[in-house]
Order: sequence, then C-alpha cells, then structure tokens
Amino acid sequence: MRFTNRKGLYAVLMLLLLGASQLAFSQRGDSEHVTKLLADAKGQAANALEDADLLKTYTRSKMSLPSHSAQIEKIRGHVNEIGRTVNDLKAARGEASPWQQQAIDRVDPILQEMADTLTATIKHMNDNPTHINMQPYQDYVGATYDLTSRMASIINDFVEYGKKRTRVDELEHKLEVGSAGAGH
Repeated sequence: MRFTNRKGLYAVLMLLLLGASQLAFSQRGDSEHVTKLLADAKGQAANALEDADLLKTYTRSKMSLPSHSAQIEKIRGHVNEIGRTVNDLKAARGEASPWQQQAIDRVDPILQEMADTLTATIKHMNDNPTHINMQPYQDYVGATYDLTSRMASIINDFVEYGKKRTRVDELEHKLEVGSAGAGH
C-alpha cells in the first residue's frame, strides 16, 4: 500500500492506533479497586435496605415521630455513605472493566433518585408531623424502601456477576479454554 501524501498516512496511522486502543479497552480486566468499592457499596446498600424496611414497619405501627426521625436519619447516613462510595467509583471509572463501568453508570442515577425521594420523605414528615400513620407519608416511605431495595439488588447482582465472571476466567485459564483455546 502506497501513500502519496502525509495526510493519508496520518489518517491510516490514527485508525490503526484507534483500533489498537479499542482492542486494549475491550480486553481490560476487572479493576480490583472497583471490585472492592462495589463490595463496599453492596454492604452499605444492605444496611440502608434493612433500615428502610424497619421504617416501613413503623408506618404500620404506633411508633412515635422521634422514632421515625431517628430511622430516617439512619437511612440518610447510609445514602450519604453510598454517595461517597459512588463518587469513588466514578473517579475510578477509567480503570474499570466494561461491566464495572456499566455498574457505575447504573448505580449513580438510582442513588440520585434515592436521595431525592428521601429528601421528599423528610420534608413531608416535617410538614405533617401528626400524619405519620396516614397514606401520603406511607407512600413516601414505600417509595424510599422500593428505591433502596432496587439499589441493593442491582449492586448485589453486579457484585455476584463479577464473582462468577472471575470464577469462569479462572476455570478457562486452568482448563486452557476460552477465546484463546476455542479453535484448538
């Protein structure tokens, strides 16, 4: 192949470099740091879910306003903790494998929705302190629980996916099968 001008040569070189970088990106392994952060987020989300579940039971009982407030504060603490972990995940996104990047991208908007819903729940409780056993407050608490459950489930699923994927990779390596050995 012969190039008559430098622009053509540069264009071909750029395409080759882009292709090589795409190949390197697609072959990037899992980041141990991101794996650890996802495991941390899994535990944090489980704690938030446990407290959201307890708050939900409060709406069906005669628990006092201070009990509701204390439980909401626990949930808010967990959401803030998850938020710090998600910020760390977003900062580490560049070192993450494609599935880890997808996990980060899926968790971030749910976290924002959780925070917004929790804020609305707190506002409703503060604006209507004598109505904590009525349907509107129960709906806010239910939405908080649902989002917390969704967050815990998604993070758990991604963490489990990572574990299973690592195990498959280990077995492929041990048995010398997979993409490298598929044609043999």
